[in-house]
Amino acid sequence: MDLTTDPNADFYRYATGHWLGTHPVPEDKAEWGAFRELQEGNFQLLRQILEESASDPVAAPGSPRRLVGDLFASAMDTDLLEARGLSPLTFWLGRIEQLRQREAIPGFLAELHRVGFPGLFGMYSEADKKDSAHYALYLTQGGLSLPDREYYLVDTFRELRERYRTHVASMLTLSGTDGARATAAAGTILDLEVRLAKASRSRTELRDEERNYHPLPLDRLEAEY
Repeated sequence: MDLTTDPNADFYRYATGHWLGTHPVPEDKAEWGAFRELQEGNFQLLRQILEESASDPVAAPGSPRRLVGDLFASAMDTDLLEARGLSPLTFWLGRIEQLRQREAIPGFLAELHRVGFPGLFGMYSEADKKDSAHYALYLTQGGLSLPDREYYLVDTFRELRERYRTHVASMLTLSGTDGARATAAAGTILDLEVRLAKASRSRTELRDEERNYHPLPLDRLEAEY
């Protein structure tokens, strides 16, 4: 509580002011709160489990601890990753180069989703929000690399957007693209994401369960999208 604030003038500041002052929103987060803090704590615990599993010399082959440890170790083996370079992505980069028409994009996105790349939209399943006896497949908006749509649209994040553009250009340069082409492509990528952000709903709009509930049978989904 912030006892220096008049509750009649600003009850929110009165009730939460001390917590707000001691828990600022981290620079790399779009929001912060008690549940997000718990989530970050869980991430740290999960990392500890992964690191301990990866370094466990006696975990039985095929056991959950060994499987988790080996997977984590392979992802953190930077020497192997550097040696392999872009070779694991060669197939997908080739598929992207083959795209010549917009009509081919939905099929390509389907390929990406089948192997775990959630391009342009997200997908998950849970109990139907209006019929808990059945599960439903939910499709969600996506395609943004920065934490939230506001990062693309609000002047406060202008500098961060420029840093993101520079980062994308650097990644393209490291992948073998020449400097001028990488810079131009980074601008195109950022422009595309800005357009996606403008078409995206805000967090406030996404909280409207009724407005975001659009059940479709599979045959209609296939026909229309």
